[in-house]
Amino acid sequence: MKNSLLVSLGLLALVLILTGCGGSSENDYLPFLPAGPKAAPDPMLAGPFPVGVVTYEFVDESRIDSETGQPRSFLVEAWYPAVQESRDLTKWTYEVDWEASPDYLGDDYYQRLVNAGLPGMETKAVRDADIDNLHGPYPLVLFSHGSYGIRWQSVFYTLHLASHGYVVVSADHTGNTVWELIRDGFDD
Repeated sequence: MKNSLLVSLGLLALVLILTGCGGSSENDYLPFLPAGPKAAPDPMLAGPFPVGVVTYEFVDESRIDSETGQPRSFLVEAWYPAVQESRDLTKWTYEVDWEASPDYLGDDYYQRLVNAGLPGMETKAVRDADIDNLHGPYPLVLFSHGSYGIRWQSVFYTLHLASHGYVVVSADHTGNTVWELIRDGFDD
């Protein structure tokens, strides 16, 4: 699985870096230079790029999920430098009912989550924004969440890196996400 996951993440990064989700025009300017030999921006401040975000679902046909009897699937999130025009577009908000599934959690747990009134997690990323191809290629960062985490748990960090010109990719750890913790409890 590790090899197929790495290959899948590598292919995803290659697609994002080489073809992107759109394109940049030659008139696409940056408010300041990204870090490099000619510039050293303050790393505590957001970088010069607006950030795009995209979610992919990969299916591993060679592994069957013991619970569902279906091929194992996993979700991957990618944040990337977007074109400047996306600064003014609607920003993405992660919502519990967007991510959680009553089929997976069970209706009782799902309803308790939805009825808890948890606020959405607002971000500065634009869903499916066009990638900035003009200033790439971009280095790749693979982010791995901890035990019973979720791929977008550290969005404050992944967004910040992408704003500085990195493509950041993070996959859910199948069988070890917050959704299993809610459904099954902690298994040490």
